[in-house]
Amino acid sequence: MLRALVLSTILFAPVFPNAQNLPNFRDQHVLGILHLTVTGTDPDTGRPVAPRTGTAFFIGDGQRVLTAAHLFKTTGSRPLTEVTVTARLGSDRGQQIGLIENSLRMHREFDAAMLRADTPGLRETPLPICFREPLQVGNTAVALGFPLGRSYDQVRVTVRSRQASFPGFPAEALVVDGDLNEGNSGGPAISLRGSVAAIVLGGLRGEGAQGLNAVLPLHVVEPWIREVARITEHCNPTLPAATEPIRSRPARREYSGEVLLAGDREIAADELVAAGAILRGVPLTRAPGGMPGSPGAPGGTGNGSGANGLPGSDGGGGQSGQAGATAPEIVVRARTLIGQLTVDNSGQAGGDGGRGGDGGAGGPGARGSSAVAGIVDCSSGPGRGGDGGRGGAAGSGGAAGSGGNAGRIVVALDEWTPGASLDLVARGGQAGTHGRAGAPGGPGARGPQGATPGICGLGGFGRDGSPGVSGAPGRDGAGASPGQDAEVVLIIGGQERRATGRLQHR
Repeated sequence: MLRALVLSTILFAPVFPNAQNLPNFRDQHVLGILHLTVTGTDPDTGRPVAPRTGTAFFIGDGQRVLTAAHLFKTTGSRPLTEVTVTARLGSDRGQQIGLIENSLRMHREFDAAMLRADTPGLRETPLPICFREPLQVGNTAVALGFPLGRSYDQVRVTVRSRQASFPGFPAEALVVDGDLNEGNSGGPAISLRGSVAAIVLGGLRGEGAQGLNAVLPLHVVEPWIREVARITEHCNPTLPAATEPIRSRPARREYSGEVLLAGDREIAADELVAAGAILRGVPLTRAPGGMPGSPGAPGGTGNGSGANGLPGSDGGGGQSGQAGATAPEIVVRARTLIGQLTVDNSGQAGGDGGRGGDGGAGGPGARGSSAVAGIVDCSSGPGRGGDGGRGGAAGSGGAAGSGGNAGRIVVALDEWTPGASLDLVARGGQAGTHGRAGAPGGPGARGPQGATPGICGLGGFGRDGSPGVSGAPGRDGAGASPGQDAEVVLIIGGQERRATGRLQHR
């Protein structure tokens, strides 16, 4: 289950070492950017290709996703077969987005491809597109993506020339400089007016190509895009302020906001669903519990007069509950805090052990044979009934899952605003409950003696069979340990407070 952060209002002062004096498109469009992992089979060799990573972005209506086609091709430009695409929203660890099967469409001539997402309730934010204002030589743009398939970032690029002399790229491509890497392929290049103007294709190779990359202007593939997606152009969207507040809203799987940090990288508030924060007051998610053991089958009646009942089968053992997941580290950096911020980065609770299966009941003994009446005397008695079957043994309960460890929380504020409230929780996840043993199978009924003779009317010496015995008891599953509490650090204006498990500040 995804976990979320609930915010009131926070003011942030984001800092991007490689994006000074640029609009903060990185966080403005975090709900429109996808991290892609593509696998497939080379049709020439029949062998799987190494996984590739790239970037995609939502455009228009209907959850359409635009990216680069070479992610789905061999080095010889043949389409891969048996393609599998994993898409995650806003982060390489973000919410996984479902894609409609067979929705991949590739341009016949240019390096552009389109997919369609299929995630009900997804609140994606399509990026604004402008076909009518292409980039010109000397223009600066901002490329969004996942360099080297890792952290989401924005990079300044400058158009140096129109592509003319580098093989592997169309003449319509533009040459840009900038710190782009594998993983940026398929991502958007946004003009400083705020609209997507091109698709990142990749790095150029050859003499004099170091540090140069190619982008494909969107207007080149405009007819193809409009055939597939319903597009409303936005050629002059409102640019975001350098610092803007996050408005409080109900806890959901998506959030609007500015910059937060997870681990060693800056991310947007939207990405905390992937970074491990959860809403205070909502019960912790629990790891999957073990399945209960299957019950034993009852024993059958003995085959033949006076035969003993068949034993019941043993109950199956309950499965162990899964261990709770350990929460990742969360780091929040902000200029100040206005209102309430609650971050619960506790470990996941362990799963409960499954209950053992009940033993099967023993089968009943068969009736004894009827007595045979003698012609001269009446000494022939009825047959003895069969013994009842033994009950099946009870299944043992599954072991409990251990609780996950809490993740460390660090919050760094430049200053404290009177009236603000901060509650940081990093408790270890609770251990699951061990599974109980099943019930042993009951004894089978004893078989009755056979019928008495009919001619003389005298009973013989037959008797009922013995009852069966109950099955052996099972054992309860083993217990488990809770997760460990984590360190919580609060830094305000350089003054540091530390605690373990929980820290509150008002």
